Amino acid sequence: MSNNRKLAPELLDIKKLKSKILISYIFSNNEYLEIFRNVYHQGKERLSCIIDEAKKETDRWKRILDLFNSRFEVPFKIEVVNQDDVILKDKAPSLIFHYEDKEDGVDKIKGKDELMNALCTGERRALYLLNAIFDIEARKDESYQTLLVIDDIADSFDYKNKYAIIQYLKDIRENGKFSLIILTHNFDFCRTIRSRLSIDRKNCFEGIRTENCITISQAEYLNNPFKHWKDLLNIQINLIASIPMVRELIDYTKDCDNEDYNTLTSILHYKEDSKTITLKELIGIFKRTVNKDISYSNPETDIVFNLILEQANECLNDTDETKLENKFVLSMAIRLVAERYMIRKINDLVIVKNIKKDQTSKLFHIYKKKFPGDSEAIKLLEKVILMTPEIIHLNAFMYEPIVDISIIHLQKLYSDISNLC
Repeated sequence: MSNNRKLAPELLDIKKLKSKILISYIFSNNEYLEIFRNVYHQGKERLSCIIDEAKKETDRWKRILDLFNSRFEVPFKIEVVNQDDVILKDKAPSLIFHYEDKEDGVDKIKGKDELMNALCTGERRALYLLNAIFDIEARKDESYQTLLVIDDIADSFDYKNKYAIIQYLKDIRENGKFSLIILTHNFDFCRTIRSRLSIDRKNCFEGIRTENCITISQAEYLNNPFKHWKDLLNIQINLIASIPMVRELIDYTKDCDNEDYNTLTSILHYKEDSKTITLKELIGIFKRTVNKDISYSNPETDIVFNLILEQANECLNDTDETKLENKFVLSMAIRLVAERYMIRKINDLVIVKNIKKDQTSKLFHIYKKKFPGDSEAIKLLEKVILMTPEIIHLNAFMYEPIVDISIIHLQKLYSDISNLC
């Protein structure tokens, strides 16, 4: 500063001084400036091309979000706001969520964490699914084949969103570039997937876990089992297993005051006449209802109640989970034996005769009040109430619940309830 006093006034504006010094350095190294200028312009042109490519990707993002927003029933819409940064800076897409408040109908913009607190489990899963859709849609533009393993994808979804997923899986399959392995614990979902995606039966398998291993076998009963059994009614276990469904047919086509309906009710519930109904009477009801020729030896003397228990005892030695007929028969036998036990213990025919519907649960309610100290019996009878009604009563056509009930659990329950009596 002593030798360059002219610099002193420059100190009044340090920023300007720095700029002047920088410029002086640049001009004193002009050859490097020229190199920098060339690199800069080349990079700028390349950057402009990249930005143009990034903007072209907007169509893909828009297509994916439009697909999600239109197909899935969720209380929010999604928008990507940093499209350029996703491509240029390798950033994850920044999504904003337009959430409609059901109380005031106002469209509110929420962050993902805040949104998650406002959604139910199924809606959260739909949002998670969006990430998979991004990857799948990107792969649709590639030339190589892709294997997708899909595990319980519809769990916790409501019906509308479940069918939206099924439709999307159908779109993927028809694309031709994807092979699908679809795993599920939900039998209804399995049947729907097979139907909607036109999957051959030979490509449907079920895994069965035993004590020592897991076996994979051809899937059974992907259609209504009654369609299979009604052509094999000369096999006794199929005839007995079909009783709940025939009873439902009579209820739908006639009414619950029909004589045949009441007879089948006395087969499925323990009534005064339960131990007098013959196989001949049962065959007559089947012929009138499903118009099938059925032939058995000694139908006049065989009692249906005894046949049900005999078939249930035979089922105790068969652990094949695929045989729904075994599960139906065991469930019927369990409830009959349980009702017989409770009626004998209650020992009041007037009370029992006054029960017109929901007999098992009403008998159980009376039993608990009359014998509150029978804790073991009450615990066992509670299992009967929980495990058997959907199979034998109003939901006989909706047979999916019985698929998920282990044959081993039914066998144990039947053995325990039989020992109780």
